[in-house]
Amino acid sequence: MDMSLFSFLSKLDKGISKPSRFRVSFNLPSGIDLSRASDPFFNPDSTKGEIQRNQQILNANEKINIFCHSATLPQRSFMYFTHKHYGPEYKVPYTQVYEPVTFSFYSDEAMSTRSYFEIWQSAAVNIGTNSMNYYNEFVSDIDIDVLSVEGNPMYSVHLYEAYPLSIGMVDLSYSNANQVSTLTVTMSYRLWKAKNDQTYIKGLPV
Repeated sequence: MDMSLFSFLSKLDKGISKPSRFRVSFNLPSGIDLSRASDPFFNPDSTKGEIQRNQQILNANEKINIFCHSATLPQRSFMYFTHKHYGPEYKVPYTQVYEPVTFSFYSDEAMSTRSYFEIWQSAAVNIGTNSMNYYNEFVSDIDIDVLSVEGNPMYSVHLYEAYPLSIGMVDLSYSNANQVSTLTVTMSYRLWKAKNDQTYIKGLPV
């Protein structure tokens, strides 16, 4: 065996990561406070208590989690300004940026996945008045685990304060009679952190 190849393979003592081995965990947010729930423009499915009932019904046995067949590990990048001083210019970062992530789901006949994220969005906006609800009523955390062959988490990411930025279109067509309907959801979030990262973030749970 070529020594360079042997050296490379020896570094893979824990195997190689495959994109098909992952798990995602979703939980609906806390929901609209009951003190304001008498407003006829609120979606009653997104009120406190009721939204958790929907979590138990629609994500029973982790159905929504399992239906997620495609996910994206989030990225972190810097916004920067260009500085030049007696030589080549260089980039100086001044803040970090977190781009939205996309998840794709299989749809059952009842469109449970779409209903799940519609309820989540209705905790953020009242479509009858186009008024927004309080931030802490519609955000919730998401976990993404990269798994080993045995199904054990090898690397995990926690998305803080996420919500569905957009619920994608579902294509319907007579010509697609033998295909499975899928749904794409784009999630925004405040920030992400790897679970093995012990960095303390002010205002967020440890």
